[in-house]
Amino acid sequence: MMVKARRSGSGVVASQASNPIELAAALERVFERDDAAVVERFIRGRELRVGILAGRVLGVLELAPVGSAAAESRAMAPARLGAARQAGILNLAERAASALDTDGAVCVDLIVTEGQNEYVLAVDALPRLTPGQPLSQLAEAAGYDFPSMCEAILSRAQVPRRAAAAMRATVVPFPARTTDAELAREATPALARAFTA
Repeated sequence: MMVKARRSGSGVVASQASNPIELAAALERVFERDDAAVVERFIRGRELRVGILAGRVLGVLELAPVGSAAAESRAMAPARLGAARQAGILNLAERAASALDTDGAVCVDLIVTEGQNEYVLAVDALPRLTPGQPLSQLAEAAGYDFPSMCEAILSRAQVPRRAAAAMRATVVPFPARTTDAELAREATPALARAFTA
């Protein structure tokens, strides 16, 4: 079985458990960081990561284990896939991201088994953007430099309608000597109401 934290991306606090003792230890690690765990069948196969930027599918990388199974110990390389298989992987990743209504920067993790079955493992709507990370590598290969990648993400940013309406309707007085903390205290109740209305 695989055990992972519900709210953590990129394999954070993910463990494989093959017996009840390992399962208990894995759950204990998860509950140190999260209040819920995802326990799923372990699927053996090649792990792939697809990058999507502002609605554009960028490509796919293969994650190869190096040493231990920790997420940080994986080397990324272009995926070794035939054209038809790659098209299917990219389509599946795009559909998974769309089904969850993600936008901006997204990474979709998948497994391809020896029998060529494809499984979506995770959809990360907050992938790391630093150089050397999968999304940055895929964006660079697709012709984006770091500033243009950030611009593409920001171009799709949206403020929820209720919050936007509250921001237009909320007038926050600016006394002559307002500190950031005072301003935040004044604006917070109106914005909180907008998100809960």
